[in-house]
Amino acid sequence: MESMGCEFENNQVFNHIFTFADKTGEFPAGWQKYRGRTTADFCWERGNKENYCVKIRNRVSRVPASIFQERSYKIPIYEKQVWEVGAAINVDHVLSATIRVHFFSQGSSRVLYTSLDFVLEPERNFYCGIVTVPTGVDYALIEIGTSEAGTLCIEDVFFTRVFPVDKYDMDARGRLNINNVESVTRILEPVDVNGIFELVRPIRDFVEDVAADTTDKYSTMQDVFHLVTYSFCVINEGTTESVVGIQLSPNGTNWVEDPIADDHIDQGQMKILVYNRFARYVRLRYRTDSSSTSLRIYFQGQG
Repeated sequence: MESMGCEFENNQVFNHIFTFADKTGEFPAGWQKYRGRTTADFCWERGNKENYCVKIRNRVSRVPASIFQERSYKIPIYEKQVWEVGAAINVDHVLSATIRVHFFSQGSSRVLYTSLDFVLEPERNFYCGIVTVPTGVDYALIEIGTSEAGTLCIEDVFFTRVFPVDKYDMDARGRLNINNVESVTRILEPVDVNGIFELVRPIRDFVEDVAADTTDKYSTMQDVFHLVTYSFCVINEGTTESVVGIQLSPNGTNWVEDPIADDHIDQGQMKILVYNRFARYVRLRYRTDSSSTSLRIYFQGQG
């Protein structure tokens, strides 16, 4: 899939396709090398037809390497807003990566963040998820990187508000009116004990829209090694019954069916699927017995 960054409406990320140079001319404006300065190589590449990317080559496993937005390009936000965050990232082999949204308060040292973990695959380059703004913060900054040895090329970054009028009730400032509905992301605030400690509950919240037909297809692979519980929620938004089932893998290459019967989802129906056994990687297999249909797949888990 090609980068789709220019198609995102209301993208709040400055220089999201890395077109402009900073004052040194050696790195994109609005971005900085963050984690892994001594254990990774960072390169700003400009290809043909003005295709730009930031390449991170991490030389050491279990040591994070990432880029981070500069504070002067912070993104204004309000509590309880729902935002979609994502990136176009290319790799030449399977590699884990993290998109982290940092939340800050004006005049306070309090820092919160929520992390979305992805397994990058060579055959696709678009990854996204949904986050909810916690209470008492004023702006956000985005960090992207990996803790595995390997190379990734970041081509585009986006952070945009999710405000479908037919699904969300908003006030004049664009904030969601949420009463007893739980946020899709829960964050524990840091505890100040002779310093600042970030206590963040591992949360995974991922959504993708797919087209199912009579051939077996698969959702994005998820690494559940650090999750205690997780589930798939599938909504059939088309007109044909779909057939779905969970697959598990120890290595992201060899897959086996979870020993439960396939679920059939009629048009307009929603079903939640949970695992029966454990392996590090999971994905959803989906198809139809005839014709085609549209599915929205949610993957949610917590540690």
